[in-house]
Amino acid sequence: MHKTAICWVIVLVMGLTVPVSAELIGYWKLDEGKEGKFLDETDYWHDGTISPWDESVVKWTIDGYAGNALDFLSATSLTTLVEAPLPAGILDISEATCSFWMNMPTGYQAWGVVFDLLGTAADNSIEPDAAGGLGIGNAGGAGPWYWFQTTGVRLNDNQWHHVVVTYSRGASKCIAYVDGRQNASAAFNYSESITKVRIGGPRYYFNVWRRYLGRLDEVAVYNHALSAAEVQRLSWYGPQWPKFAGGPEPANGATLATVGVTLRWTAGETAVQHHVYVSESRDDVKNAAAGADQGVTTTTTFSNYPWKIGKTYFWRVDEVEADGVTVHPGVVWSFTIAMKSASEPVPANGAVLVDPNAVLTWTAGSGALFHSVYLGADPAKLTSVAPAQMDATYDPAQLAFGTTYYWRVDEFDGAAFVKGDVWSFKTTPDIPITDPNLVGFWNFDQDEKGVAIDWSGHGHHGRISGEPNSIAGYNLNAWAF
Repeated sequence: MHKTAICWVIVLVMGLTVPVSAELIGYWKLDEGKEGKFLDETDYWHDGTISPWDESVVKWTIDGYAGNALDFLSATSLTTLVEAPLPAGILDISEATCSFWMNMPTGYQAWGVVFDLLGTAADNSIEPDAAGGLGIGNAGGAGPWYWFQTTGVRLNDNQWHHVVVTYSRGASKCIAYVDGRQNASAAFNYSESITKVRIGGPRYYFNVWRRYLGRLDEVAVYNHALSAAEVQRLSWYGPQWPKFAGGPEPANGATLATVGVTLRWTAGETAVQHHVYVSESRDDVKNAAAGADQGVTTTTTFSNYPWKIGKTYFWRVDEVEADGVTVHPGVVWSFTIAMKSASEPVPANGAVLVDPNAVLTWTAGSGALFHSVYLGADPAKLTSVAPAQMDATYDPAQLAFGTTYYWRVDEFDGAAFVKGDVWSFKTTPDIPITDPNLVGFWNFDQDEKGVAIDWSGHGHHGRISGEPNSIAGYNLNAWAF
């Protein structure tokens, strides 16, 4: 008796047109939403098909990041792959970028390959690791090898996340970005012609356990490494980002110490005018409300607005093409003008497990010329440790272990002193290593504001997520999750 293995393959059929350097070579919005056809939005018409069509393996969903998306449903089928054969010379891993939006369920498939650039010998894959982050690297071929993982992110949360990986032999770096921010990188010195782009699985279809589970949307490939600024604009606007405003100044989320603010941005490549919106209301800017409308300008700056101390402002720039009709709406940016008093202390107010060698920093008050720092273990008896200094930083040298410190910064603006709030932090306890073979010991006896102290002495302190309850345990206290 013979058993027949059926291979479900999504194939992108690509033409032989070879683009010039530094170009978007494929952009699949995945919006078609019907059976096995989807289109490439670039001028190269690398349109794709899904064949054979089987909704138990992969299907269209209306719940995409933007419009529809593909939903990969099975980690046990022989394969559910999106595969794009690439003409010779169109892409080399030595200078490349891939981009996609992914939505991965809590019950995901670890090491189920999401994205794979296949060379003549090696896989260059992106896959969820065992912690819900991503692993990026190559396998097969003769090397040189690269491998690294993201840190501090969990993508198996049923939310949409934007993932970009840039490859640059010239810069000797492979960089992973998550949601527009650089997350991790590794040394990179690899070159190989890419023959296929595959989504949803690895090189060999019989690796059944390495199928991706989740949704994918807005997939793009470039034949060069995008810069960090370009990645941010890609995250904001998608692969057609060159037509939109970018490079906001002040930087998005910045805190300023002056009301002398001039807004600046980088123009979209087809823009001849710029429609500016500013308000203290995010919704008014987002909805282009009349009260936020500051009119149209032909320059890439905007000023003379009645900025106020202690306020957060939202702004956006819509790029208008020469026909006056085609408009590329901007994203909403923000910045805050600091209060007169010092703010945003580091360590954060109430922080625990602070290094006794920590340096204190803060955001200067608006218009501040000098800063006077007070520090002590008694909030009612703070000592002046740095009177009238110019820098918004103070190094207290060696602090004591396991001690709660209180500190304050008073600002002087040339006319008067502005007394600051009293902040606090607690330094890490001094825990000696008594057993070199004990590398971690968490007894959960103390509530340290969501921190699990490692009493082994190795400093492997952890963070407690959620809201567990402290209860009587086997020995003193325990956590009930």
